[in-house]
This record gives sequence, structure tokens and C-alpha cells, in this order.
Amino acid sequence: MKGLLCKDCCHLCTPVGYLVPAVLLLCGMILKIPYLLTFIAVYLSALPIGILQNDEITRWDIRVMTMPFSRRAIVSEKYLVSLLMTLFSALLIGFGTAVSLRNQFPDAVSAAAWVTGAVMPCVVMPALCYPFCFRFGAQKMNMLILVMIILFAGVFSAAISFPDAVYIPFYYPIIALIRLFPQIRSHRNVIAVFNAILEAEKIRIILWTLAGYAVLTVFSWLLAVRGFRRRSY
Repeated sequence: MKGLLCKDCCHLCTPVGYLVPAVLLLCGMILKIPYLLTFIAVYLSALPIGILQNDEITRWDIRVMTMPFSRRAIVSEKYLVSLLMTLFSALLIGFGTAVSLRNQFPDAVSAAAWVTGAVMPCVVMPALCYPFCFRFGAQKMNMLILVMIILFAGVFSAAISFPDAVYIPFYYPIIALIRLFPQIRSHRNVIAVFNAILEAEKIRIILWTLAGYAVLTVFSWLLAVRGFRRRSY
């Protein structure tokens, strides 16, 4: 599996290398447009899926079947790449938050909670797409991948871009609805209640969010392995 990991890392060197100077250049803009940081996670979440598509275009997915790798190892390697992208995304978003948004959070725990939510695309997008890609082929899943990118780049980034509260993934839909509809938004006590819940339970919610990420990834991995074993070439 080390050989597969090295191959994918070589593919990722160029697109990931472009991202580091981009983050440094955008740090000044992040002060006025916080959701720019969330696009880091959206961008990095799409790269491992792009590798799957490239493998099918170059017929690597067929050649690798002749090598001494089990289908379980092939699937596991892709999930490991996604994990590395998640960690790298957390590092870049954390750096951007520390440089440009440090004055918008009351403490380090609040900033960590925001970063935990901001990396959600790197976990959820591969977890939802991989089972279908390994079962039916990544090329056939172009529409699903495109819809996921649009949702995360649009709705997700808009929901997390408000710096006046700590946003955790489980609360994104509720907070987004509160802010989108004037009838609900006029009731400030509703927003205050949710902010109070987040403030009191930040550490616990971070842990539950990480646990949710782990459960979703493991469940997705089991489905992907099962689907890939049933796939014929």
C-alpha cells in the first residue's frame, strides 16, 4: 500500500503546492471575507476523487488489479489520502484562522470548534462519493461529485462564514435558516439560545463532531470495500 500512497502523493504535489502560497496571499482578504477559508476544505476534498477519475482515464484502475494489492487495500489507501487531505486542510485553515480571524473568537476553543466544522467537506464529500465511485466507477459519478462541490462551495461556505458565533456542523442548517428567513431572524432570542448552547458545550460538541466524522468514514469505508469487491472489470 505504500507504493499506491506514494503514487497518489506525487499526483497531489502540484495542486496542493499551489494552495500554500494562495493561503498566504489571501490572509489579508480573509479579514473581510471569512468564508474564503472554507474553500480550502472544498478544494482539498475534491482532489482525492479527482485521482480516482484520473486512474480510470489512464486505465490505472485495471492495471492495479494485476498487482499484489487486495481490493480492500486499494480502497483503504484512498481513504488514507482523504485523511491526509483533511489534516492538511485543518492545518491551513487553522493557520488562516490564527493569522486573520484570531480577534473574532473569544478563545482558542472557539477557534478550534470553527476549524472542526470548516474541514467537514474533506470528511463528508469523500465519505459520500467513494462508495458509489468504487461500485460504479468515478467517471459515472461526475454529476454527483459536481452537485457535492456546488453544495459545499455555496451553501456550506455561506453557513459557516458568520464569525459572530461558533459554528458546528450539526447546527449549520438551523443557524442558516435563522439567518436566511427574516421572520425567524427577527427573534434575536432564538439566536441567543443556540449561541448559549454552543458556548456551554463547545468542547463536548467538538468531540462529538470528531466522533461523527470517524463513524461516517468507517461506515463509508465498509460500503466502499463491499461495493468494490462486487465490481467486475
